Amino acid sequence: MNTLQLVAYFGFILFAKGGPLHITTQFIDGDVSFFWNGDPWVPYYDLSIGINQINKTWYRISGRQYTVKKALLYDSVSINVRVPDDPSDNKLTYKVSKIESNVNNSVKISWTAPYFPRAGEYTIYHTNKVYRSIISVYSNDVTLDQTKYEYHSRPLTSTNISFEIKDITPDDAGYYNGGTKTKAAWSGGGVVLIVHNKPSKPKIQGNINILVGNSLELTCTCTSSSSTTPEYYARLHPLSPLSYTWFVNSTQLYGETNKTLKLRVTRNYKYNQYSCTANDKLVSDWSDPVIINPLYTSDKLTISPRPSLNLYNKLPVKEGESIGPYTCTADCNPPCDMTWKYKDSTSGGFFDVASSGLLIGHIVNRSIALYRCIAQYSPDKDFKVIENIILDVHYLDEPQLVYNENSPIYTYEELQVQENTSLHLHCHVNSNPTPTIRLHRGGNANVIAETNSTNWLNHTIYSLQCSDSDEYTCTGDLRLNSKDTVELINGFKVGSQRTVIIKVPVIAYPPPVTSRFSWVDPKGQMINRTNVALLKTHEHYSYLITSVVLLPEVEHYGEYSVQYNGKSLTKIPITKRGGPLHITTQFIDGDVSFFWNGDPGVPFFYLTIGNNKTNITWYLVYGRQYTVKNALLYDSISINVRAPDDPTDNKFTYKVSKIEGNVENSVKISWTAPFFPKAGDYIIYHTNKVNRSIISVCSNDVTLDQTKYEYHSRPLTSTNISFEIKNITPDDAGYYNGGTKAEAAGSGGGVVLIVHNKPSKPNIHGNRNILVGNSLELTCTCNSSSSTTPEYYARLHPLSSLSYTWYVNNTQLYGETNKTLRLRVTRNHKYNQYSCTSRDKLESDRSDPVKINPMYTSDKLTISPRPSLNLYNKLPVKEGETIGPYTCTADCNPPCDMTWKYKDTTSGGFFDVASTALLGSHFVNRSIALYRCIAQYSPDKDFKIIENIILDVYYLDEPQLVYNENSPIYTYEELQVQEKTSLHLYCHCSDSDEYTCTGESTGLSSKKKVFRINVNCDLRLNSKDTVELIKGFEVGSQRTVIIKIPVIAYPPPVTSRFTWVDPKGQMINGTNVALLKTHEHYSYLITSVVLLPEVEHYGEYSVQYNGKPLTKIPITKRDNLLSESERKSTLKIVTTSHDETRRDVKTNGQENQNVLDLEIEKLKLENRKLHEEIQRTQLEKETLQAARNLYNAKLMLILKENKEIAPSIVGQL
Repeated sequence: MNTLQLVAYFGFILFAKGGPLHITTQFIDGDVSFFWNGDPWVPYYDLSIGINQINKTWYRISGRQYTVKKALLYDSVSINVRVPDDPSDNKLTYKVSKIESNVNNSVKISWTAPYFPRAGEYTIYHTNKVYRSIISVYSNDVTLDQTKYEYHSRPLTSTNISFEIKDITPDDAGYYNGGTKTKAAWSGGGVVLIVHNKPSKPKIQGNINILVGNSLELTCTCTSSSSTTPEYYARLHPLSPLSYTWFVNSTQLYGETNKTLKLRVTRNYKYNQYSCTANDKLVSDWSDPVIINPLYTSDKLTISPRPSLNLYNKLPVKEGESIGPYTCTADCNPPCDMTWKYKDSTSGGFFDVASSGLLIGHIVNRSIALYRCIAQYSPDKDFKVIENIILDVHYLDEPQLVYNENSPIYTYEELQVQENTSLHLHCHVNSNPTPTIRLHRGGNANVIAETNSTNWLNHTIYSLQCSDSDEYTCTGDLRLNSKDTVELINGFKVGSQRTVIIKVPVIAYPPPVTSRFSWVDPKGQMINRTNVALLKTHEHYSYLITSVVLLPEVEHYGEYSVQYNGKSLTKIPITKRGGPLHITTQFIDGDVSFFWNGDPGVPFFYLTIGNNKTNITWYLVYGRQYTVKNALLYDSISINVRAPDDPTDNKFTYKVSKIEGNVENSVKISWTAPFFPKAGDYIIYHTNKVNRSIISVCSNDVTLDQTKYEYHSRPLTSTNISFEIKNITPDDAGYYNGGTKAEAAGSGGGVVLIVHNKPSKPNIHGNRNILVGNSLELTCTCNSSSSTTPEYYARLHPLSSLSYTWYVNNTQLYGETNKTLRLRVTRNHKYNQYSCTSRDKLESDRSDPVKINPMYTSDKLTISPRPSLNLYNKLPVKEGETIGPYTCTADCNPPCDMTWKYKDTTSGGFFDVASTALLGSHFVNRSIALYRCIAQYSPDKDFKIIENIILDVYYLDEPQLVYNENSPIYTYEELQVQEKTSLHLYCHCSDSDEYTCTGESTGLSSKKKVFRINVNCDLRLNSKDTVELIKGFEVGSQRTVIIKIPVIAYPPPVTSRFTWVDPKGQMINGTNVALLKTHEHYSYLITSVVLLPEVEHYGEYSVQYNGKPLTKIPITKRDNLLSESERKSTLKIVTTSHDETRRDVKTNGQENQNVLDLEIEKLKLENRKLHEEIQRTQLEKETLQAARNLYNAKLMLILKENKEIAPSIVGQL
């Protein structure tokens, strides 16, 4: 390899090593890898990674790739790679493209391809855990699954790739990219599809078996809190918090969004089903519902059916009958153990009856005082609750007869006693209740003694006579039942007679005999035409004697007597029955008045009023009318009027017809008229405070306001009156009726229209300026609580309670239906607007919204935008720049007073900057240590909070240069110093150069001062290079010699001062000298072309400068002409080793960085040497060309002077 080839080879290597790097990327499992080319022998690279356009520090790595983990956390990742000893930047920014979507949706994905293949296909790949091709695009066709994908790009050869994925599933998540080769599946430039699925169906966990009154916690738990694919995206959000929604009986629990639902358990919770959903991007399916199992004991027992107790709160029951069935229940959870016991009054003990809650089929006897139901709570055996049924056992034993104190008498025994002696008879009947005891004599059962106050009947015959011999009977006998009353019912007239039905309640044992009842008229005559029936009632020994008596129609009936066994049982007055009364009604202002005819001379009437079919007691009324107030409280009102001395009923029932409607609605009203006039009009009236006719109906026409009313009855003569009122207003309320005369407006039989209007628009009252943490009460108040007409209906509901609905930010507050809303105030309440409506039948307009003004101090200050602090938590800022704008905010209410101050490091004091929250346009200097924001709470001057921005002030002053201890150097000053004098360094000619003192600081413009040092150097040979001699061409008897002499000099040498002296000491005049500046400081190349005579011995030639020898060159005789290749000498590259310098640096203990800097300087020097060699080669070419030109010129001169030999010379050439 010759010298020129060697230079060219090294020049190629230098180019390859210093050229730009080509960087490519790959996306694999959420990580981005960067790859670059370069010399395999380069041991390391320096690189800087930028995240979201924010650069980080430099790294040194071996190899030619670098991976950024979890790239989906960023919007972009940039890289800058530098080759050792090459400050060139090789940059690339990777944009992290990602699209998020939900399952079952469709999504469009797009990117820009670098090119579209002219031939072949462009393949789109989907990569998750494996990769697969999904779309193949050609210049004229697309291959894809049309049910899943749709390709949008047009024309098909467009590099704007766009397609749609339909009906997304979690499997569609992953990385999408395209290209012509398989490796495009994971190369950079694609798009990540992130698919959000519903969280897993949650489960509700918690102890649902809990005592009433205790707190319960239910937890909504998802087995997978994140339901997003691909997995490498999901693992970046492992703690992504879910929100939750709770439901009770499928209704959302407002405000319950925590994972745990806390409840104070009551008994009613057992009726509720609780479920929940989890919400991430999507809402999960509902959990399976759970039912809380509240544990509690019973407050009381319930026996059903409810026992029919008497006045003494005892259950009457006959001895020998069975009791029940009665079911005893206790509201316990878990269920109580239920048992029945009875108490024996003889022993006082309790005995088992039933081991469940059902009491049935137990035979009652007189020793049973009560039945007791016992509920035993299984979790707590010490707890029990009881309920008693106390009995009133009815029994009646056979009479026991005793005479003369202690001698018993048996049934049908014949007692032998002595005449004229006394006989004491004692009849004892053991029974409950106390019986009526009678002592009968003879077959006619004449009663000779009777008592109903004791169980003993005592009778004494003081002097027995033979006539006292007879059959005696002791019985428990009959009496009138005082609990009920005798009822008399007027029957029908039969000819000149009338029937009377009389019901007489009695008590008897044995049962009474109907044939023994008789009726006696006021004159004492027996009435034979009677029919008597006996009916057993539910009362013990109680019967209802019903008699149908046919009485003569006479002027005065008088007092009739009812007898049993000839003994008067009761007396009943029966008076003459008068004629029927005609009753009419009127409806006036909500009251119904009843009117009836009758003899004006009759001073009073008896009447009874029934409301809703419930009869009330009889009244004595003077006059012939009666008014029932507030008739709209009832559905019907019935009246029964009797004239004095006439038991005839005169009954009338008034049906209270009312229809309710809402304003702006329509309503239909109808009734049945008693008749429709054959001639004239049937007029429909509306009466509220006044009456007015609204519709006139005749046989062939109707007159009405068609915008307000519509008449429906057909034919028009129908007595079924029906019409419609449109667009109801409160004025339409009132009484509607019809007829042929004006008085029909208030007559009975009409309909009341009740119109419900919205309650008045409410107002919200309450102190809304309240400290955080305190309770607040807002009250929803209506000026008119009732908005219903007519007034006589509204006054019946003065205390009708309204219900209320509360809203926060137009969303209903679930469960808040009270007039007063109670809140525990938090800061967030300031963002809410509260409004309310009231509801009666209709809902009012929404109240004007009010805002709560929670009062609180600030926990912290917020400075925005957030200062970009460095690693030392300081804000880097350049001196002379303005800071901000920064806005300091404090979440106070009322607002805090905001100020800004700065701290001066010189004085240590604080000085005002701004009297508001805005810090802007304040110039920074190096004495400012920090800026302080101060928030002062106006209600409490002792409260304040601060936030500091600590500064890192960057500043850079002009460099100050001094040489030789105290001599200043000014900008661009040329410093003249003498060679071999000291200038903090030992000076050489090579030290001459332009020097720059530069100050640099990150983020600041550099400062510099430039000066030049020129070292004066006398001309001398450059020892780094050698003198080169190039043999030229022969010119006649002479020859050319080219000599290149490397020199160092400052100031630059003058070519005219170079001279050549031959070996004989003679000056050679035929020389040409050229001066070439090289890259070395003060280095020059002196090129001389000398024409020497062709002699046998040349000798030693001398080169002089300013007459002083510079160097000597021996030139010998040339044997023959040299070829062109021989005329070129070998070029030598002399490099200066810096090994000794490096050793000096290391021995001086300097850092490795300094060694590296020296190494770089060495490589730069070698690089410069190579370039100088290239220039030197170029100079040699130019010098040879000059020699040729000189040779040719001299040759032409010779030819011109020697014309005779010119042809032979030309021929030789």
